[in-house]
Amino acid sequence: MIKSEASVLAKLNRLKGLKKGNIKIAIGEGFITDLIQSSLKEFMWRYPDISLSIEVAGAADAIKMLNAREVDFIITYASSFDHKLETHIERIHPLELIVPMGHPLALQSKEISAHELKNIPVAIINTSTGMGKLVDHACEVYGLELEPKLQTNSVNALVSFVCSGLGVTFMPKLTVMEEIKQGKIEIVKTNIDMFLQARVRVQSLLDVELSLEAVTFMRFLSENTLFLKFDSNKISVD
Repeated sequence: MIKSEASVLAKLNRLKGLKKGNIKIAIGEGFITDLIQSSLKEFMWRYPDISLSIEVAGAADAIKMLNAREVDFIITYASSFDHKLETHIERIHPLELIVPMGHPLALQSKEISAHELKNIPVAIINTSTGMGKLVDHACEVYGLELEPKLQTNSVNALVSFVCSGLGVTFMPKLTVMEEIKQGKIEIVKTNIDMFLQARVRVQSLLDVELSLEAVTFMRFLSENTLFLKFDSNKISVD
């Protein structure tokens, strides 16, 4: 009832020419940089009286926040199917093997198999994230027992681990675009099929109407952020 009332009030305010309101979202850490650099400044300039509340959360925690009505919509990576959620936007961003520049795996001409990672120092993000769950699932499917040198809930910690030459990890290309451009790390192709179809999803609760402010922000993000405007194969690192 509260959510519906907020939506009606938002529509009435918009009809009056007002643009006040508050939008609450939860988003994966790996997409924060692109969101801030690509769109927030423009959105805030265009809608100065709309305030934003942005929570950084892994896929599992983001879905919990959405079910608790703590946020309007969520942006997740490789999240599990949930029949209670409506998907508004979906883009393919494969989970990539990220290695330090010049790493032996990068010198091979063939795709890397899962079992070739067995004795390589690796960092793994927690399974509260879509990335972590996807890696965990791949290990089950391929019968692979990784012994990570680092386990963390921080994307930045993973990036630092690889940039420091300590080992390898897994993440979408978009998350490490700057490091690739700077020549600190590179992507190595794998033959792990389930990684290729990993998706970024924008979701809200099914049958719960979003406010006009939330719909406006969602549409704005779809038009101005790389991770929602394009699939990964359309994004150049040059």
